[in-house]
Amino acid sequence: MKKLIVNENFKPYLAKSDDEVLGGFPFAWNISELEKWLGLHSDKVVCSTVKVSPTSLHMVTLTEAHIPTVDLSKPVIAVRNRPDMYRLIDGQHRVEKARRNGLAELPAYYINEIQHRQFFIHPKADQNYVDYYNEKFKTGEKYGTPDAVIGDLEV
Repeated sequence: MKKLIVNENFKPYLAKSDDEVLGGFPFAWNISELEKWLGLHSDKVVCSTVKVSPTSLHMVTLTEAHIPTVDLSKPVIAVRNRPDMYRLIDGQHRVEKARRNGLAELPAYYINEIQHRQFFIHPKADQNYVDYYNEKFKTGEKYGTPDAVIGDLEV
């Protein structure tokens, strides 16, 4: 891995009213557009698995009625948000359903630090992300999170 360079031609993927979005300023992704891109470019990303922990590792607000309706065969989406880790940005309801069903893993798309940037929705997100990522790269700061290995992300 190496430091990132700002994309001078970055244009945010502004969210339409029916688009699914995850995150807040400055790192919010247009999940709907990312899923469309995956439909055309799944051969350009790693598809593996994530480990499902028996208890929730993160505080996420879930819609209880939606959990039984989700398709566990649809891969969750994780992005490399720092040099040392991935972040789950789509599939929290699938993870919770898998947890309740006692499943140990789910299929997952792993989107690298270059690929996912195009789906940011804020105009300054690329610059902010490059600054954030490179600072973590420089300091080696890990917050106690183990390096993510494809297939070993625990959610």
